[in-house]
Amino acid sequence: MRLRGTGIGIVGSDAFAVSTLPEAVGVALGAPKDRQDLREALRQVADLLAEAPAMSSMVV
Repeated sequence: MRLRGTGIGIVGSDAFAVSTLPEAVGVALGAPKDRQDLREALRQVADLLAEAPAMSSMVV
């Protein structure tokens, strides 16, 4: 995943759901050193979400 190399962790809903699995992910940003780092991490996530999914990342 592209975010892995940036220090942003993404996990599927099976890691945090206690019953029926929602179509969701958990996002972990760690502890940004300042607001600018947090802003940049959130921008990277937003940019990725704005893109169309690549065929190689689709799960069947």
